[in-house]
Amino acid sequence: MTRPDPEPDQEHPLKRWLPWQVAAALAGLAAAAAGWLLATAIAGVGWVSAPVGGFPVQLGTQFWLLANGAGGVIDGVLVTLTPLGFTGLMVLILHWLTGWAARIAQPDGKDDPPLAALLGPAGIAAAGYLVPLLTVAGTLGSQEQLIRAAIAGTVIAAIGALWGAYAGASQLPWRGWPRWLRAVPRAVLASLLVLTAAASAVLAYAVVDGGARMIGLADHLHLGWVGNLVMLLAQLAYLPNLLLWVVSYVLGAGFTLGDGSLVSPAATQLGLMPGIPVLAVVPEAGTQTAAPWLWLLVGVLAGAVAAGWVVQARPRARFDETALAGGLAGVGAAAVLLLFAWLSTGNLGTGRLVDLGPRLIELALLAPGVLGLSGVAVGLVWGLVRRPPRTDAAASSAN
Repeated sequence: MTRPDPEPDQEHPLKRWLPWQVAAALAGLAAAAAGWLLATAIAGVGWVSAPVGGFPVQLGTQFWLLANGAGGVIDGVLVTLTPLGFTGLMVLILHWLTGWAARIAQPDGKDDPPLAALLGPAGIAAAGYLVPLLTVAGTLGSQEQLIRAAIAGTVIAAIGALWGAYAGASQLPWRGWPRWLRAVPRAVLASLLVLTAAASAVLAYAVVDGGARMIGLADHLHLGWVGNLVMLLAQLAYLPNLLLWVVSYVLGAGFTLGDGSLVSPAATQLGLMPGIPVLAVVPEAGTQTAAPWLWLLVGVLAGAVAAGWVVQARPRARFDETALAGGLAGVGAAAVLLLFAWLSTGNLGTGRLVDLGPRLIELALLAPGVLGLSGVAVGLVWGLVRRPPRTDAAASSAN
């Protein structure tokens, strides 16, 4: 007995009155609007306690542009330090809405939709997100903000829309790759999770150790409970930035907090710092002990995890192949880390409040070295321990 074909539009009843092209465009527009409304709401609450940066709508719009990588003019000063936490939230919203549009575009009764059913909703949703962003940046922002919005906004829209389209169709971009190559994205993710966990532990320890200084600075600002709430939300928006800075510290490169300020395992030199409570937990100025350098072992562990994830997908590879694969996995994880570290840098103003973030040159030397060498070592040991058994043909030839 043959199985009856599924009824048309049984799974997606919205197809009867809403074309997927319209749904994808609405997804992009709705994601942009949701981000702007949330930014404006937070700015409105903050403006009540401290009226700076113009009216709440103007302040919220500039913060929305800042979160999209365009930079924002706050109280007459161009700020370029992107709050990656808020940026990630907007990517997540676009992911959800694009996934909804992709489910409408997916052909009924097909478990493996064509590529057009994935790229179509993603492209239209990304365009729907970019149109209001570029319009606002071109109308209310400067030419520099428009250029930055075009570059960063395209990246943000592409990531959120493609992620949502593949997730909505229950597909993975690397599903058709070879088995060992499919392990690479997971290896990079596992390595970054190790570094993030270590950075979270270091930051949590610093907050506990310097909690009194942080509370004292917050009280000195006299923001009131509403202002303190907004300050807390702002610091949470920059939490991914802080974690990336701490990762740079853990790997030995350190980070800067403006011109003349340096925080690294070797030494700490502090100049004029922004009046942000969480920055009060940085170590005191002076030469550090040798203990912080032990955090380099975290980088060794991260490279080992990346290598182990890749080489276990190649059980019959030679030891030289596993060593090479392990090293490339560690270097690949370091490359992704460098990209995110670069995105976490920026300015909070002018003068001494410029160049906040990881020391990229030092990190570009240390991260691939530590993660790559540990990956090579793990791959080499793995290949020697799990040497592939000799085949009968090889044994006969040897005899």
